[in-house]
Amino acid sequence: MQTLIKRTTEERWTLNISVTWHFIERYHERVWYKQLPTSFHRKQMNEIILRDIEAKLLDREKAFLDTFIGAPSYVQVPFAKYNLLIIKDNTLVTVYN
Repeated sequence: MQTLIKRTTEERWTLNISVTWHFIERYHERVWYKQLPTSFHRKQMNEIILRDIEAKLLDREKAFLDTFIGAPSYVQVPFAKYNLLIIKDNTLVTVYN
């Protein structure tokens, strides 16, 4: 018998999402208020940023992400009260203040 794993909303939105270089730069500038480190591993940085977003998202915002993550047009999702995540085609494009 096959065991089914029930994924929570928290886990689902991160499964098929990619992060652009532009998003990494803007996340450092606009959310963390820091300069981008001179050397780092991109995959590791993606995981750190996704975990940080996960920690800052409200349940309602996670539901929005889960609903609109596959939309072909641009989607603006509120994030951490003062920011907007811009997503297109399962890719985090930028973050606005």
